[in-house]
Amino acid sequence: LALQLLGARAAPDAAVHNVFNWSVFTILAVYRALEMHFAALPPRGLSAAERLRWVLGLWEPTTADDVAHAVPRWRAALELVANFVAVDLSMSLVRHVDAGAFAPCMHVMSVRGVVASGLVAFQLQFMLGALDSALCLVHYPRARRHHNVYLSYSLADFWGNRWNQNFARSFRHVGYDSVLNYAGGAARLHPSSWWFTLARLGAFAASSTFHAIPIYLGLAALRGQPRELLLLNACSDDIVDDSAIHAFAVRSALTMVLFFVVQHIIIVAWRSPPAKAIMRGWPLLPRTVLTFIFLGLTLPMFITGIHRCYARLYRRTYVGIMMGWPQALPEI
Repeated sequence: LALQLLGARAAPDAAVHNVFNWSVFTILAVYRALEMHFAALPPRGLSAAERLRWVLGLWEPTTADDVAHAVPRWRAALELVANFVAVDLSMSLVRHVDAGAFAPCMHVMSVRGVVASGLVAFQLQFMLGALDSALCLVHYPRARRHHNVYLSYSLADFWGNRWNQNFARSFRHVGYDSVLNYAGGAARLHPSSWWFTLARLGAFAASSTFHAIPIYLGLAALRGQPRELLLLNACSDDIVDDSAIHAFAVRSALTMVLFFVVQHIIIVAWRSPPAKAIMRGWPLLPRTVLTFIFLGLTLPMFITGIHRCYARLYRRTYVGIMMGWPQALPEI
């Protein structure tokens, strides 16, 4: 939200990512409001002003884990600077790549698409690390919510414990906890109960909604924009009218939903008895490698819609060069 307020909102090519950013902020605020019902958060007895601060993400309760694993402020400050430096370096990582005529909306699953998506995710990892470090500064004492991503030994560990838990906790409270509470509580269920599978599906549904709706609204904002912006964000000559833009936005949003469906399917398969029998006794390294193979193969479905919405920011970076985006807009 701070980046959005400080950004050049009047820029002629900013409509898409302006809508995307405000949609993300609004949906996250709605989720945090729903947590009051599903997870009894924040604690009872708070004033209306304090509850508003909770919904806006300006306050959160300190847990026992926060106290036990609090990050010192000096260390959080150093990590904040280090993450921003890493973001800046990653933005210049492959400026020399010859992009040719590649367009992400046509060749998402190509080798170039997988590599470009991996580079965006690599940068996103540092951006989320910077966010987490900043929150550790503001909300001291506080434990990390985005940490040791590269040590994930399964997709369930990646999504449930390591990747961007600042947002994932809201998805878990709204999607996962609400399903288990409806079933009578996790303590009353057998560990192999299908309710846990349904609860995980609920968490992924909350996450896919959070990601897909801003992508649709952002790309739908291309309606009525100059043709140069259509070429920038869509990289396609086929999008010539509002109906085609609507179809393109829907397709991009559904691709994001498909990504989370696939993640859930892989997690269910990973936990199945045949898979457990095969991987029984495996050390952590092969499990980690397998985790990132699955992530790498499915990553373009997640990244493509996001970097379409941020095309105006990425077009002068390694992503824009690799995707073949114009490095300067024609006169609008």
